[in-house]
Amino acid sequence: MNEKYILLVYLVGSLLLVILALSLTASLIIYKQRQAKHKLDKFQLEYKHQTDLLHTRLDVQEQSMSLISGEIHDHVGPLLSLTQMYLHTISAQVTETRGAELMKRSKELVGMAIDELRHISHSLNSDLIQKVGLVKSLERELEYLENTGLHTSLEVSGTPRELTREQDLLIYRIVQESIQNVLKHAEAKNLVLRFAYSDQFLSVQVQDDGKGFDPVTATESHSLGLRNINIRAGLLGGKADIESQPDQGSLLRISIPLNA
Repeated sequence: MNEKYILLVYLVGSLLLVILALSLTASLIIYKQRQAKHKLDKFQLEYKHQTDLLHTRLDVQEQSMSLISGEIHDHVGPLLSLTQMYLHTISAQVTETRGAELMKRSKELVGMAIDELRHISHSLNSDLIQKVGLVKSLERELEYLENTGLHTSLEVSGTPRELTREQDLLIYRIVQESIQNVLKHAEAKNLVLRFAYSDQFLSVQVQDDGKGFDPVTATESHSLGLRNINIRAGLLGGKADIESQPDQGSLLRISIPLNA
């Protein structure tokens, strides 16, 4: 009888210990899950906060650029056009050869300034970019670059998809920033812009045959142009990938999820 009693106590005690161990394990798992969820919620809140700040900053930038575009279009442009008219009138009265040459060159310079300001005004005007469309706006940008001696081409593959206004504007600014980097640093002769549409993604590539650079060094130096590109790519749900080597040109590649 004593042996059975002892065995029963042993079994009950073992069962209680197993239940206690399982309870502790379950409690620990629940605690870890809650801790992980808390961290995830905190991360999501911080990410949303940072994203909202970036959107606000970019909105302010776009408003400022649109304001500058309007000022150029409404005030500076007309003043230069009026100056050009005066130069035409004056040049008709200049008979001396040297004076006529100077007047001709002055008219050419004012004409170039008007073209430059018109291009700047258009490139800063986000409403015009939306009205014309992303690809057409970029075609205009590349046509303008031909005047600088840089040979450009645009390649589009796949079936173009209609994007949101924000997507259009962010992609345009990314390409615009990349082009400016090429003009400032690359000393390139050729630039190719590629758009490749698929069911889920849009791949955007900007490639040049310039002198290239070390991407690691550029990243570590906190290049403002590359930083702006990465920020906008992140807001699109994508990531910017830059390939370059000294004397081998550079390639900017961005994969943008279309259903994000």
